[in-house]
Amino acid sequence: MYTVSNFWGLSRTHLLAVAVAIPSLAAPASRASAEEGIAGDWEVKMDRNGRESFAALSISKTADGTFTGKWGGADLSDVNFDGQKLAFVRTVKFGEQEFRVSFEGALKDGSISGTLSSDRGSFAANAARPRPRSPVLGRWDLKYTIGEREIEAALAITEGPGGALDAKWTTGTGEHVVSSVKFQDGKLSLARKSKIGEREFESTYEASVQGNKLAGTIKSPMGEIPANGSRVGADLVGKWELTATSDRGPRTSTLTVFGDLTGRYELFGGEIPFKDLKLEGGQVTFSVETGFGDQPVKIDFKGKVDGKTLKGEVTSPRGMREVTGKKLDAASALVGTWDITR
Repeated sequence: MYTVSNFWGLSRTHLLAVAVAIPSLAAPASRASAEEGIAGDWEVKMDRNGRESFAALSISKTADGTFTGKWGGADLSDVNFDGQKLAFVRTVKFGEQEFRVSFEGALKDGSISGTLSSDRGSFAANAARPRPRSPVLGRWDLKYTIGEREIEAALAITEGPGGALDAKWTTGTGEHVVSSVKFQDGKLSLARKSKIGEREFESTYEASVQGNKLAGTIKSPMGEIPANGSRVGADLVGKWELTATSDRGPRTSTLTVFGDLTGRYELFGGEIPFKDLKLEGGQVTFSVETGFGDQPVKIDFKGKVDGKTLKGEVTSPRGMREVTGKKLDAASALVGTWDITR
């Protein structure tokens, strides 16, 4: 599950450290093409002292030729783009305090690189266009029948750095080596070499992805066998809105859960990958590790998913808070975003 933090008690120095990081721009062939190239959505990647985080950046051009922007769900100010350089200001609000973070950068070869700066220092950030994740990624529980035997299998599909898919097929007996994993036009296909006892044989598996379901067929020299499956953790994958309270009042943030049960927790506009997610019988736990300067901070979440609701507890160095949540988009089987109010 997911760990959300109680950052309502962090210092001004801590908040400024969280708030730092964004892209830059270099000169395109013409001003018109550059302006078209800067507009739209970007995924920002930041690395501060070895701690990786992400953010969603959106730039728009208005009818009068000026630019506007958003960092996550928050509006940016003083957004300027001259065909070569991008600049804007992001304001972070915390209680009665406000902190300004400035960005200067450049667009080059379809990517953005730049620097976020505040009175507490600066660091670099890079951005690229968001790349959709394959809906087939994740772990699937399969069931099929061979003769009079009911077989249960686990099919885990992962993606390498270059985008190539890999898979593992596991059953209670035998060994299976999977190759040629492809996903195209909503269809999954793979080849499989199996060894059960002294017997070896080859087969293929083809299936269509229908949200959180797989509908497929194993084909071998012995014939065709229907083999259908369901996504592990399907109830957790999706968009959620969580609410928590503190003596400083409510605050919002987001959590993104992907189909393979990896994801990110958003804090003050930066999305931090969560770790150690465990899901069993609707019970969810996970943790988030962040930091401010050289000071590490760990946040733990534990709770229970029940249909479209989620209830849990968030524990940080500042204490524990209860959270309740509702699913925002039940149709989102690929990824999810949690809007959290602390």
